[in-house]
Amino acid sequence: NKPNWLNDLGIQRPESPAPTPWRDLKLKDGAVTTWNNVIKFDDKLQLQQISMQNGKKIMSKPLSFEINKKSIFTNASSVKWQAHPSLVSGTCSVQGENWNGELKLSVDYSGFIRYTLKITAQESVVLNSGRLSASLGSVDFINRNDGTWSNIGAVDLNVQNTYATKHLYNDLMFGNLNEGILFFIPKIYPATTSDFDNNCIVATKDGKLELNFIQAELKLASGESHTFDFATAPYPVRPAEINWQKLRFRAGKNSNFDLVWQTSPMMKYCGSLMEQSDDNASAEYLERATKYQMVYQIPTYILESIPQWSYFAKKWRGQPARAYDMGVFGPLPKGDFRERTWADLYIKTMVESLKKVPWPGVYYDCFGGDIFASNGEKYMPIFELRDFHERVYNAQRLNNPNSLTMSHCNMVGTLMTFSNVFLTGEQHRGKFLTHKYYQDFMTLDCFRYETATNIGPDGMLLPQYRHKENVEDPALTAHVMGMATLHNLMIYPNFIVKKTELAIRELQYKLGMDDAEFYGYWLPNPDGMSTNNPEVKLSYWKTPRGCLVTVFNNKKEVVEFEFSTNYPHKTAEFFEPVSGKVTKLEKATRLKLEPYRPGYITLKP
Repeated sequence: NKPNWLNDLGIQRPESPAPTPWRDLKLKDGAVTTWNNVIKFDDKLQLQQISMQNGKKIMSKPLSFEINKKSIFTNASSVKWQAHPSLVSGTCSVQGENWNGELKLSVDYSGFIRYTLKITAQESVVLNSGRLSASLGSVDFINRNDGTWSNIGAVDLNVQNTYATKHLYNDLMFGNLNEGILFFIPKIYPATTSDFDNNCIVATKDGKLELNFIQAELKLASGESHTFDFATAPYPVRPAEINWQKLRFRAGKNSNFDLVWQTSPMMKYCGSLMEQSDDNASAEYLERATKYQMVYQIPTYILESIPQWSYFAKKWRGQPARAYDMGVFGPLPKGDFRERTWADLYIKTMVESLKKVPWPGVYYDCFGGDIFASNGEKYMPIFELRDFHERVYNAQRLNNPNSLTMSHCNMVGTLMTFSNVFLTGEQHRGKFLTHKYYQDFMTLDCFRYETATNIGPDGMLLPQYRHKENVEDPALTAHVMGMATLHNLMIYPNFIVKKTELAIRELQYKLGMDDAEFYGYWLPNPDGMSTNNPEVKLSYWKTPRGCLVTVFNNKKEVVEFEFSTNYPHKTAEFFEPVSGKVTKLEKATRLKLEPYRPGYITLKP
């Protein structure tokens, strides 16, 4: 039977205006102007250059795309363009040795650039190699994601000049803190999650990123076809919104931001569908709730107790075999977001629910990439997932354009485009089972690359202590809070000591964050804020009412130092968060910090 929930709500059409906060696209002479970039192509669809809004050009060479060591652009026809407000697209034919092909390109309002090459053999042909190569002018790192929590994250190319791997990471970030490119690769040939015999990804400090997407002989009989599909995008992917100034998550008396979790009695289906157990009771709760009250959702999992379960149970196609046990609610297995009828049901339920109970925001859990299996292939359906991200983002805002989205994900992935805040840190859960400090398993630079890169949405850090003695240790809470404040991250206060984290956050809110400016330790600052010890890192917030300075010991031993500044101030106090002790600072006062611990200096003008 045909489902009665089919709909087009939230679907972004090429001819529709670009959604907020982006702008409509413009095309002129092969140059696509987005909200933040001018992306230039030649008449054969070869990406030539990406210019940022400030005029900075980030590519040192045009994009290289080769099959059997020959450029596909050499024998390509002139492009045929189609321009719409939300999508610019182009097609051209390409000719290789014993094969012909169709090359398609699209650029959307956020700057997401997708290439699709369909090759058809004119006679029997063997494709031995395929290579994509992008060259940037300035890079510091490559950040990697494959849908797991193992061996992912940033690699510092200032330390390791060349990074090479035989493992396919489907999502890549390559650049520096201010700008760079993202790469999205659903699969290469052969489509497997096993490591290959040769390197499939190579990144170098001199700005070259290479993807070798044919890792075995690809034999095509006459008339047989094969399609290669990938995407790239400059970052940031959305305008900065400075949510860290206004959002105060579970901050005691200062709180204006909270979350109704999936196990709340209000949640009828644990967030699998956005339905309340009692709309009236939920609406009454919302009237008493904080200003930015969010509700939990998990759109890529489907609770087996929803009324429509029998319909979907027969339709899933090779989805990952993952499930949560929700007790009396039943199992919550991974669903197949590629199934249009599931997307329709989820969207319809969301839109109707938000009309009844207008939650100011939504928190999305487990909404990132995963490996699926189909026809003997294993791959990450990135483009289908991104379409779902986009549709959910649009549908959430049909009734409230100012609705807030927080997503649980690391920095690399398509979900970043459609989030106001990203919650990160759980990828390190395994590490914290055996370690106590971030510096035990990663450098401060890599932590910064993973959390403070200018991707667009604001970051929130989720602590990962699980052992009781660590969860209850105020010194470890101070460490996590120091890492957060040092990088201007909001905090999700789980698995840490409430008294300690609130004492630190109280300093922020007492100063006032609404009009604060942030200066990270990696940036020049206008107030001469410094210490005489290079291992003591310093970041600060500045307001008309004064400054709050984080000083952080990045060494595994006690350090002493002196703090200095040319910021004119009448009073200066040093707060040690574990003891709670406040000390008045005089000029040349010697301060002490325990290993990997912060202290806080308040300056009043």
